[in-house]
Amino acid sequence: MPRLNLRNKLLLFAVVIAIIPLLIAGQSLIRIARDEMKSSANDQLVATTRQVADEIDTYFEQTLMAPLLLIRSALDDEKLGIEEKIALLTHGIADLTDVVALQITIEGGNLPLVVSQDLDIGTFTQEVRLAAGFGDAIDVLLGAFYIKEDIDQSNQLLYGTDFRNYANILVQSLSGCTLSLFGPAVLPPPICGATPPRSLETTLGALQGNPGLYTGRFFPAGQGFTEAYSLDSEAISLFGQVDYEIVPGLVLTLGGNYTDDSKTFATNSVSTDVFSSIDLVAARNTLTQVGIAQTIGGILMVPGGVASPDQVAAFRAMNEAGYNQIAAGAAAATAPLLQLQALQFMPPFLNVPNSVEDGEIDDSDFSYTVRLAYDVNDTINVYASYATGFKASSVNLSRDSRPSPADRDAIIAAGLTLPNLIYTSRFAAPEESRVMEAGIKANWGDVSANLAVFDQEIKGFQSNIFTGAGFALTNAGKVSTFGVEFEGVATVLDALTVNLGVTYLDPHYDSYLISSVGDLTGTRPAGIPEWTVLVGAQYEARLGNGLLVPRVSYLHQSDVQLVEGLPGFLVRNPDGSIANAAPAIAAAAPFTVERNDLTASLGVLYDHSHHTPHANRACHVCPGRAGARCYSDSSRARCHH
Repeated sequence: MPRLNLRNKLLLFAVVIAIIPLLIAGQSLIRIARDEMKSSANDQLVATTRQVADEIDTYFEQTLMAPLLLIRSALDDEKLGIEEKIALLTHGIADLTDVVALQITIEGGNLPLVVSQDLDIGTFTQEVRLAAGFGDAIDVLLGAFYIKEDIDQSNQLLYGTDFRNYANILVQSLSGCTLSLFGPAVLPPPICGATPPRSLETTLGALQGNPGLYTGRFFPAGQGFTEAYSLDSEAISLFGQVDYEIVPGLVLTLGGNYTDDSKTFATNSVSTDVFSSIDLVAARNTLTQVGIAQTIGGILMVPGGVASPDQVAAFRAMNEAGYNQIAAGAAAATAPLLQLQALQFMPPFLNVPNSVEDGEIDDSDFSYTVRLAYDVNDTINVYASYATGFKASSVNLSRDSRPSPADRDAIIAAGLTLPNLIYTSRFAAPEESRVMEAGIKANWGDVSANLAVFDQEIKGFQSNIFTGAGFALTNAGKVSTFGVEFEGVATVLDALTVNLGVTYLDPHYDSYLISSVGDLTGTRPAGIPEWTVLVGAQYEARLGNGLLVPRVSYLHQSDVQLVEGLPGFLVRNPDGSIANAAPAIAAAAPFTVERNDLTASLGVLYDHSHHTPHANRACHVCPGRAGARCYSDSSRARCHH
C-alpha cells in the first residue's frame, strides 16, 4: 500500500475537516425537509400545480398567441400575395423563441412550406454601486453597469413537397396565363383561354442557350433559405446621482449616465432558390429584343426568321414609327415576366463581414436627468422631471438584413454585387430621446395612488418596417408621444385587495419620410394601443395553517393597427417611386387587434411557522406578481410599488 507524504496527509485532513460540517448540515436539512413534506405535501402540490398552470396560461396567451394570430391573419387574408404572406409568417415565428419548426399547408395541398429556427442567447451582467451621505441634506450614488450578450441564431425556410404545384398556379395567375411552370393551363377563363401558356423554365433556359437548363429547378422541395447569424454585444454604463434637499421636503435630483456600446455581427446565409437568383429585368429585356428581331425578320423575310442587330438598326433608320410600334408590342408581350418578381422572395444574400462592411458598430452617449420633488405632507408627494435617453444601434439578424444604400457604389466597385440584391439596412442607428414628466404620488397605508403626465420625443426612432417582401430595420425620423398613467391599489378589510391601472397614449410621427409606404408624417405608429386598462382583485381567506388566495384580473387594450401599410398595394411610377400610397395604407387597415382578457386563478399558500428555521414567516401575494413573497417580520408582508 503506498504511503502518503506529509503534504498529501495535510491535504486529506483539510478535505475531511471541510466535509464533516457539510454532512452534519445536510442531515439536518434532510430531516427538516422530510418533516415538512409529511405535513404539507398535499398543500404544496396543489399550490405548485396551480402556479404552474397559471404560468402556462400566461405564457400561452402573451408569448405564443400574439405571433400565431399574426400568422393566421396573414395566411387567411385574400388580399395578400404569397410574398407578403411568407414575410409575415417568418416575422411571426421569429417571436416564438421556443418553437423549433412550423409547417404551413393550404387547403387541398400537402406541406408547401417548412419554417424552422434555433436561437441561443447568452447574457452576463454585473453592477456595482457606491452610496454615501453628507450630512442630512446630500445623498450621492455612483455606479457602473456591464453587460455582455452573445446571440447565435439559425433558421430555415424551405419549400415543401407541394409548393411547386402551388407555385405553378401563382405563375399562371400573375402572368395572365402566358406562362406556367409545367403542364397545361390549370386556371379557368378569363385568366386562361384557348392559347396554352409557355413553359417558364424552358423560356428562361433558352436565353442561356439551353432550353432544358432550368427544367424542374424552380420551386422544388428542399430549396429555400438557410441562414445563420451571430451577434457579440458589449456595453458599459457609468452613472451617478446626487439628491440635495434644498429645504425640508423639497429635493433636487441631478443624474448622469455615460454609455459605451459595441457590437460585432456576422452572417452566413445561403439561398438555394434558383428562381430568385435570376435577373428577370435583364431576362425581360433580352426577350423583348428577341421579339423585335423575330418580327422584323419576318417582315424582311430573313432566312431563319430572326433579323441581325444590323438589320434591326437599318429597319429602324428607315421606319422609326414602324419600329416603335413593333418594340411596344414586344415589350407588352414580355411584361408579364416582371410580374413574377413577386415570387422571388429569397434572393442571393451578401454576407457580413465583407471587404466593404466590417460588421462592427460602436456607439457612445451621455444622458442626464433633472428632477424636483416635494413632500406636500406625509402621504402626498409631487414631482416634475426632465430627462434625456439613449438607445444604441440595433442589428437586423434576419434574411432581411441588406447593405445600406450608402455602400452601393463601394459594393459594386468591389465586385460583390449579386442578382436581385436590394439595399435597405443592416442595422438601425442609435435613437435619442427626451421626456418631460410631472406627477403625484399618494400613500395612505391601505390605499395608494400614482398619477403621471408625460411628453416624450424620440429622434431616430428605431422601426422594423414591413416592405412587402420582409422587414427593414431603419430609423423613423422623429416620434412624439403624450401620455397619462394612473395606478392605484386599495386593501379592504385586510383581506381584499383591488388594483386599477389605466394608460392613455397619443403617439404620432413628427417626421417619417422613408417608410416602406411613403411619407407617414403626422400618422399614428402601428402597434401602440390608445387605451390600456388593467383591473384586478385578490382575496385572502385563511384555512387552518394555510391561505386560500383567489385572484381575478381583466386586461383591455383598445383596437390597434398591426402594420402601417402593405407595400404590395402601392401604386408606383415607372421609375419605381411611389405615386399613391393610399391603397397600401387602406389594405393594412383590417390588420388590427383588440385585447379583452379575463383571467382567474386560485393560489394556496401554506404557513410553515411551526418549524424553527422558518419562525414568524408570513407570505403575501401581490396583484400582478407571480408567486408569494415571504418575510421574517409579518408587518412587512405587504405590497410595495
